[in-house]
Amino acid sequence: MALDAGCRAAAVCTQGQPSVVGTTLIARLRSAGVELHYHGDFDWPGITIANQLIAIHGCVPWRMSADDYLDGLARLAPVAGELPILGDTPVVAS
Repeated sequence: MALDAGCRAAAVCTQGQPSVVGTTLIARLRSAGVELHYHGDFDWPGITIANQLIAIHGCVPWRMSADDYLDGLARLAPVAGELPILGDTPVVAS
């Protein structure tokens, strides 16, 4: 495991809502004193996951500000054309 190998940095990809294995690994990293950063999708499920990981595991958002979002849109617009409108109920980002 990364902790046992003395790893100083690691990326954990949960591919969506973290599973029990993912949250266990994140909790172990935090208990070992690792500073946790989170980056995910800028859609309502992604913001929901970010809110949970921030609240439960003390993750720090990484490249998740409004400016990062707007920069991403500006870079994507020339190659993507029209982007889909977010549906469902908005989620307030913590």
